Amino acid sequence: MASGYSLTGIDPNDPIPGIIREILFAQGQGSGSSQNRFVLLYGNKTSAGSETTNAIGDPIQSREDIIARAGRRSELRWMYEAYVQVDPSATMYFIAVPEAGGAAAATVTITVTTTSTARGNILIECMGRQTTVPVEIGDTVTVQATAIKNAINAWEDSGMPFTATNSSGVVTVTTAQASDRCGLILDQLRVRNLNVTGSSIAKGSVTAGTGTDDFTAAYAAAAAWGELYYQVSPSYIASPTTTDNQVGEGADNIATQALPVNGKGQQMIFGLVCSNSSAITIATTVNNARCTFVWAENNPMWPGMLAAQMAAVMRSQQIVHPGANLTGYTRTDTTPFYVPAPYDNADRPTTTEIRSALNNGITPITFDKFGRPIIVRHITSRSLNSSGATDYRVRPGHIPSVMDFFWAELSVRYSNQKANMPWVGPDPQRGQKPLVGFMTPSIVGGIVSKTITDLCGPFQGGSAVLDPTALNDMLASIGVISLNNGYSIKCNPIAVRANDKAQFRIEESSPAY
Repeated sequence: MASGYSLTGIDPNDPIPGIIREILFAQGQGSGSSQNRFVLLYGNKTSAGSETTNAIGDPIQSREDIIARAGRRSELRWMYEAYVQVDPSATMYFIAVPEAGGAAAATVTITVTTTSTARGNILIECMGRQTTVPVEIGDTVTVQATAIKNAINAWEDSGMPFTATNSSGVVTVTTAQASDRCGLILDQLRVRNLNVTGSSIAKGSVTAGTGTDDFTAAYAAAAAWGELYYQVSPSYIASPTTTDNQVGEGADNIATQALPVNGKGQQMIFGLVCSNSSAITIATTVNNARCTFVWAENNPMWPGMLAAQMAAVMRSQQIVHPGANLTGYTRTDTTPFYVPAPYDNADRPTTTEIRSALNNGITPITFDKFGRPIIVRHITSRSLNSSGATDYRVRPGHIPSVMDFFWAELSVRYSNQKANMPWVGPDPQRGQKPLVGFMTPSIVGGIVSKTITDLCGPFQGGSAVLDPTALNDMLASIGVISLNNGYSIKCNPIAVRANDKAQFRIEESSPAY
């Protein structure tokens, strides 16, 4: 029996029929399909949510639906809110990951001292949202603390992911979720006087939550489902491994599901609010072309919300063009983007940190002078080859999207042709008529060639998806090997290249006078 091109985990002599593919990144020399692309959110629900944990239910219908199923103050509700700010038209699913047994919530105290001697307002900020508390002359610390507590509990229609209690002049804020990452949201809670009122407000140290959620069952539930293209995870772990039940395992699961035996083109998006060096450790350890790590140090959004905003930008742009260039993406009248600036300007990334991030698999967010967020450049987390040496051939973040789009288009065309040609045969001899109903090597090669050529032009009224300057190389890469009951096909598609740089050399040449 003829031996075809090898696909990982696939026996070319397997008797089961099928059309399968393997997309191998960074191969060779550097150089009408569905665009729905479903979204999947992983995260915690509260006890108020009706959804079963570790299971995928119906698509999210509305804010009211996610509140009913995940809980008004839940992590999932706020990931949903962050996503739909940018891309409200997506079909979205979610998996409620159960909190770890014995997990504890995070807490922090806000202490008010001294009775007020002037009128003013107290500002409360978190997650890019604000609320205010009026202060009157003579308000005691208990009165002010009670007002702060009431404002927090009523904030966002009683939906912020924490609640407050007070005793005398001390407000205790407790997260609605219990896990080792829930304290990240209280890290970015600020309560301060907007005016001089004669009283002062001090925030204590955050008591971090405890308990590490186990995402393993949730990953298995997603794997048993159909293709969920953009998977958004709030998980965080400083030293990922493929069996860590969190980041590393999620990335490994995405890679496994992309293998030919599963055939699912999917991406996973994580949010990082840690230091530059910690983010680099995480991204380079994962080193996966199908993962995006978006980084904004000490951002007011917690990681799941940050990841959800990034995923929403990716989907909203990539369903318009699979090779969308997100370099410099920021908030405009037509491009919503609401990642808030960090409270401390020192947490905005430096040029050195940005360069280091981009060289180590991190997509950094910076901010302009007005505080608007900017995606410096979207990249994958794959920055190293199998030997651990730097290899940036799959650095551009649009490459996985383009390759998945290419396969979706090619598979549809091949399947449509195969429906009318159910049998295998050799190419006809010169002057011989082709046999009706027989697919031949030249027909298969023609399907691949036509797909590549079409995607190098203004495909379906849009712009090119594959690099037209590499068309000849791509066509030359096509190989078709006949098997006894089908074909083994190889090709090397090359994604369009992003226009990221303009380097002008200006040589002033005025005469002396």
